[in-house]
Amino acid sequence: MVILFILLGVLLLVGFVLFLRRRQLLKLFDDGNVIVTGLRGRGKDLLFSFVTNHHVRQSIKSKSGRYRRKYISNIDYTSGKGYIPFRSDSMLLGGNTFHNFVVGKFNFYSYPYKDGFDYFISDGGVYFPAQYFQMLDKYYPSAPLFFALSRHLGNCNIHFNVQNLNRLWDKIREQADIYILCRSCKVLFGRIAIQKITVYDRYESCIDRRRPFARFAFRGKEVRMRQAEFDAQYGIIKNMTIVHVLPKKHYNDRIFKDYLLKGVSNA
Repeated sequence: MVILFILLGVLLLVGFVLFLRRRQLLKLFDDGNVIVTGLRGRGKDLLFSFVTNHHVRQSIKSKSGRYRRKYISNIDYTSGKGYIPFRSDSMLLGGNTFHNFVVGKFNFYSYPYKDGFDYFISDGGVYFPAQYFQMLDKYYPSAPLFFALSRHLGNCNIHFNVQNLNRLWDKIREQADIYILCRSCKVLFGRIAIQKITVYDRYESCIDRRRPFARFAFRGKEVRMRQAEFDAQYGIIKNMTIVHVLPKKHYNDRIFKDYLLKGVSNA
C-alpha cells in the first residue's frame, strides 16, 4: 500500500511538472514572436498544432464583446475551427514604407482581422528565403514594418517555423523574441506526442544549438557565479519536455504538394 501511494505521488508530481511546462510554453507564444527550428521530423508543426488548438479553445474579451480566438496560417492545424488562410497581402501594409512614417503621409491601410489572431507560418524559408534578401528588401519593403507594428495593428504575434534558422529572412529573425529548437519528437499510440525542445532568447545561441548550463545537485557560490557568467554570455537556455494529445483529425503535413497541384499547367 505504501508503495502504491508513493507511485501515485510520483505520477501526480510528474503530471504537475508537465502541466507547468505546457503553461510556460503557451505563455512564450502569447508574450511575443517565436521562431521554431529543427531538423525534418522533429516536431515543428506538431508544436504549432498544439498551440493553435489551444488558441481556438480560448475566447478574447474586447470593447465590442467577447469573441472566439482564431489564428492565421498556411496550414489548417485545427480541422477548420478558428482557421484563417494566410494571405501575404495583409503584411504589405498598403505599400507604406519607412519614408511614409518619416514624412507623416500614409497610404490608406485597414488591418483585415480582429485583435488577438496570431500568425503561424510553416516553412517560412519558402516564403521569405534568406538567400534572396536583396529581392525581399526591394519588392517587400513594407513587410518588416508590419512585423514591427503587429502589436499596434492587430495586437498579435507572428510565429514562423523553419528547418535551419539562418535560412529565414533576417528582417524576420531580428523581430523574434524567442527561438525554440525542436530536438526530438515521439508519438505514442498515434495520439500522445512527447516533444523535447530547447528555448533560447538569443539568436546566436540557437544557431550554435548551445546546451544549457549543467545543473548541479549542490549550488555553491562558485557554481552560481559560473552560471551567472554563462547566462550573461549566452542568454536564457532551457530544456523542456512537452506532452500533449494530438487532435483526432491530423493536419495535412504535405500541404505544399497540394498547393502545387492546384497550380496552372504550362503543358
